[in-house]
Amino acid sequence: MPISRVLRKATSKVSKTKKPSLINELVSLPTRRFYLAHNTAFTKQYGKLFRPVYWVIRKNYSKLSLLPKGKKFFDPKTKVTLERTRTGKYAGGNTYLGLKVDFNGKSVFVKIGNTDPDRCFLAAKTAQSFLKRNGNKVGEFNVQVIAPNLMYADESAVRPFKPNELQSEHSFIVSDFFPSRNGYLLIDFQKKIGPKKWGEFDRSPLGKALIQLRSELEEVGVMDAGLHNAFFNPKTKTIYLFDLALEG
Repeated sequence: MPISRVLRKATSKVSKTKKPSLINELVSLPTRRFYLAHNTAFTKQYGKLFRPVYWVIRKNYSKLSLLPKGKKFFDPKTKVTLERTRTGKYAGGNTYLGLKVDFNGKSVFVKIGNTDPDRCFLAAKTAQSFLKRNGNKVGEFNVQVIAPNLMYADESAVRPFKPNELQSEHSFIVSDFFPSRNGYLLIDFQKKIGPKKWGEFDRSPLGKALIQLRSELEEVGVMDAGLHNAFFNPKTKTIYLFDLALEG
């Protein structure tokens, strides 16, 4: 089922809700043909606007997959701007297509790959619930989850990911874009200081907090809460986790 029809149904359902869920409160709508999890506040405000974004990505997927990182693609009909990007400054082993998408004054990060949206949804919900029980704190630091606003897959994402070929099994995961002015990716900081100082960082209050956080989340079945999936804002002393995974 095309995401445009899925979003149309979701938007219609949300518009009838008198009190939509607060931001980062996700609602899942699994069926045999597709899986959708969405933030009702995001869907109510941007659901209709995101439909053309999806079709611009589908129509131009081959071009986007070959677009050099940092280069932009503009669709004049929909006025959607897409930029090939990744989280962080350093190249990694990411097997997905990452896009920064600007539409109607909103910037989002779109990850297209073979992530199972169901497990991604459950990981975000589990982490949020755990952190809420602990006052969203670890040591002296605040902790937040950048939960996806929208997760969609036509079917279970089971095939190997092919960067230049959009398959029906590919998943679309949409989250708020985290601007660099709000902080930095911790794996970038680690690589900047160099291997000789990694031990020193691990012994710092922030390093200890991250080790504790990763360990505690793993105990409740949430994985990948490492430096590669964590932003840090030194002004607010807040750790932001994203792209978490479920154990198993």
